[in-house]
Amino acid sequence: MIDFSRYVLHNLCGNGWKWEHDPDNKDYETYTLTFLSLIYDVTCYAAVSEYEQNLSLDGHYGVQWLEFEKEYEDQHNSESDLRDMFYGFELAEDNLLRCGVPFTPDYKFHGKNRANMKRKNDAIRRKLRLAELEEKDGEI
Repeated sequence: MIDFSRYVLHNLCGNGWKWEHDPDNKDYETYTLTFLSLIYDVTCYAAVSEYEQNLSLDGHYGVQWLEFEKEYEDQHNSESDLRDMFYGFELAEDNLLRCGVPFTPDYKFHGKNRANMKRKNDAIRRKLRLAELEEKDGEI
């Protein structure tokens, strides 16, 4: 069986993502990447379940959710700010899948290629045999 945490760390950090380890957080690990969206830079925070202890949150390995922060933080978001963040979802989801890092099975993808991303995610999860790993590790 694969060491999923090592796989995620290697694939994400090897592709520009930064690991933001918080020893007090037992539910997930956080990785960040800043990239140019439509107009401004956005920073993506990916919450990833990669250790056995993280399975208590939802029972699955993979990216749980994404959060975004825009380059210029003020108290209000304009329509273009929101468009940047929504486009950021598409960019981040595509980037993570290209890095070979799967999302949890029930993650809802964004953009025009949702169905394609879901198929790609399912293929990565099968390749890594995550269902078997989740079942094995979830029993411990």
